[in-house]
Amino acid sequence: MAGPQPVVPNGYDLYLDTFFRLNSERQNREIGVGSIPTLKVIEYASWIGIENISEFVDIILRVDTAFVNQISEQIKKQMQQASKGT
Repeated sequence: MAGPQPVVPNGYDLYLDTFFRLNSERQNREIGVGSIPTLKVIEYASWIGIENISEFVDIILRVDTAFVNQISEQIKKQMQQASKGT
């Protein structure tokens, strides 16, 4: 059963929504998860009418980098545990 949904602070909902909408644009990798392509973030920002595209893209890409790093660490730990037979 899933836990409660996190509360998104005021002003951040657009970034979170964008991050999840663009999640399907990730590049497939053999192991792990790839990043959301920068061009897709730029295209989406233009499409929704963001004025400061540079800042918007920077924020989305920082969130995405943190996400990819977290997933990569989880996969690395799972692979280490699997190799130990636990």
